[in-house]
Amino acid sequence: MSSDAATSKGYNYTSIGNNSPAYGLYDCHSDVVGYFCQLCVSTAAREVRLRCPNRISAVVWYDSCILRYSNESFFGKAQTYPTWHHIFGTKNISNMEEIQKGEDFVRSLIRKATVETNQLYYMEGFNVSSSQRRYGWQTVFGGHVSRISQML
Repeated sequence: MSSDAATSKGYNYTSIGNNSPAYGLYDCHSDVVGYFCQLCVSTAAREVRLRCPNRISAVVWYDSCILRYSNESFFGKAQTYPTWHHIFGTKNISNMEEIQKGEDFVRSLIRKATVETNQLYYMEGFNVSSSQRRYGWQTVFGGHVSRISQML
């Protein structure tokens, strides 16, 4: 998949195999094209092989692109819950206000990517406190905006 990232429109989803198919996609941020899209997708593919060598599904998010694969089809299926992973460790959050801010922020990103901008992507940040800021990026792929916005 990463080999066509330099010449594509910045995204691709495909499947290979008949008996036990594998499904995959990549999506580069709209201002990341050509060589830079391919570099991001290739780096993500290398990283997923290193970090998840025996996994049947994985997702890698970078600032510039996302790479996802699975043994189950996810095309056209909306994921209605956020999945948050921190690469360098974990943080226990006991402050319910911080959790609520995060959940509201993710819902806002989805709404802005689908209903408000109709661009299928949106990137933004919010302040957790006076000294901490969180950033998020929502990309909608493999689905229809009308179906996704109905779920909101």
